Amino acid sequence: MLCQSLLLAWRLPYIMQMSMVSDLHISLVAEKIFEIPLGSFGVIEVTNSMFTGWLVSLFVSLVLLTIVSTFKKVPRGLQGLYESVFNFVYGTIRDILGEPLTSKIFPLLFTIFLFVMFGSWAGLLPGAGTLGFFNDYNGTPVPVPIFRAVTADINTTIALALVSVLVIEYFGFAYNGFGYLKKFFNFSNPVNFFVGILEFVSELMRIVTFSFRLFGNIFAGEVILAVMLMLAGYLMFPFLAFEVFVGVVQALVFVMLTTVFISLAVEKVEHH
Repeated sequence: MLCQSLLLAWRLPYIMQMSMVSDLHISLVAEKIFEIPLGSFGVIEVTNSMFTGWLVSLFVSLVLLTIVSTFKKVPRGLQGLYESVFNFVYGTIRDILGEPLTSKIFPLLFTIFLFVMFGSWAGLLPGAGTLGFFNDYNGTPVPVPIFRAVTADINTTIALALVSVLVIEYFGFAYNGFGYLKKFFNFSNPVNFFVGILEFVSELMRIVTFSFRLFGNIFAGEVILAVMLMLAGYLMFPFLAFEVFVGVVQALVFVMLTTVFISLAVEKVEHH
């Protein structure tokens, strides 16, 4: 009975859409759902992923405030679950960076972890990707969902990648000073110069790898769910459970890669 109710929650908006649109519509980019006028400064276009991101941020903030306001010395329930996740992520980062540096960077990394995980899960909720309205496109009604997974928008993942790369470079300079630049621009001999250029290019490519790895995994999962939902609704539940797992893994991978790159950046630059 529960499975039937959940399936109806996922399928009903989709069935209503498909009665008006004959083909499955999958948008690679986030769709605009409304605008915020700013007078002479123009307008802010709010996409479905932005709107979902605001709701995710609000939800996570309320959950954390609830845990803090009901804090107990012996953790139970939600507090126990939160502390287990907190201790696991903290311990993993500490094993890589050590205690002093972990205490400095952990608040940011754990915030990214929670945002990526819940932002990915948001696309799995009933109505996400299906509940919305229609826009006319060349005489054809095109469905525009109100909710979209935050990390299924390439703009969001690029922004997260930029934050991570900037943090990596910040700690590189903080621990090595301007000598950190010698890692990329070494004019002692042609070989070191060439290796430094490769290091510099690979540093920039981290923005691409960070953003497209996260976006590709989450967006591909949503496409698979949409296809399975269209073909046979009940077959989507194993894939749904798998995507819950993927959301956790992708959040952890993003944070762990940032952690590893920070550890490489703070190493003393060798001069020969």
